[in-house]
Amino acid sequence: MNKFVLILIVVFVVGCSKDPSIPSGYPNKNEMALLLADIYQLEGLINNPQTMEGRNNASSYYKFVLDKHHITQAKFDEVVKWYTSNPEFYLSVYDKVISILSEREAVFLSEMAKRKESSDQQTLLEESKSDLWRGLRAYQFPLLDTSLLNAQIPFLVNDTLLGAGFYKLEARFAFDSVSYKSPGVLFMLATYVDNTKDSVQVDVRNGVVSLMYKTLVDKKLSALKGNLFKHDVLSKDSLFISDVKFSFLPEIVN
Repeated sequence: MNKFVLILIVVFVVGCSKDPSIPSGYPNKNEMALLLADIYQLEGLINNPQTMEGRNNASSYYKFVLDKHHITQAKFDEVVKWYTSNPEFYLSVYDKVISILSEREAVFLSEMAKRKESSDQQTLLEESKSDLWRGLRAYQFPLLDTSLLNAQIPFLVNDTLLGAGFYKLEARFAFDSVSYKSPGVLFMLATYVDNTKDSVQVDVRNGVVSLMYKTLVDKKLSALKGNLFKHDVLSKDSLFISDVKFSFLPEIVN
């Protein structure tokens, strides 16, 4: 019981005593908070299971942090001992450390989010370059649009960046077996700068259908056009077309 009273008296005296001044040559509260924040971040790196190199070079990293704050290891140990022996100072510094680490984490997460967004945008850009299809990715027949022209699902690519290589148009076709009457074709017509024209086509069937076209040698391509489903538009076939892709593979020049 007497010990308990004594502890209360000590706590009361410490809590009511006047704040001691920081010894000359010691870092102030803000400086100490920045130093400890760097130390805590370093220890987090060293203790990370994925950073074996960090543990192997721990002493060098600690020295780097201390040098950054212009303090030796011996002086740092002395300062830490003084701060921990003055709880009111230490707790104040600790609060600042938590605030600093929280701010750094917020900045880090914001930067990671920006990088991810930038990476996602770059991925979309690359995909848009590699996939030339600008229409829908799926079509249900008969189409709601009764236009005979649109029923063929036409496409046109006249991009100035069209180059030599392979062009692949593909899609998945699912016919209603009951009304499957007249198969059509995937059709592609290539037009070159010198007005040369070249075409390819492949019969449509149930499943994935691919049409590959290789550009003519020593000729500059100016446009690609055709039809995803060239067929008798009066047949009223019932089918579903999905997974439409139009990709380009540049020709490798040795």
